Amino acid sequence: MAKPELQDALIHAQDGTLFGRVIDASAATKVEVQRPDESRVWIERHHLAPGDDGWVLNEHYAVYSAEELSLTESQVDESVEETFPASDPPSFMPGSDEPKR
Repeated sequence: MAKPELQDALIHAQDGTLFGRVIDASAATKVEVQRPDESRVWIERHHLAPGDDGWVLNEHYAVYSAEELSLTESQVDESVEETFPASDPPSFMPGSDEPKR
């Protein structure tokens, strides 16, 4: 289980501006941050360093957002259709002469 030291911590950018507040520090590699505009993003823990007034993002941090990771309904439908044959059971049982129906 991840250490809770970042829970509710303030995160600042390199220039000192408020980046957001940690709202979920339970994951081992990332923390969820609520931005001042109420959006939520994820930051990898190794991109954070202790600062004077909370935590500071390092220069080369990466931000992950739900918008970047989400798919449209049609994209999900297309993905499901593409995997359909792989989800069908085999038409015969190994060791059997006749197909099972």
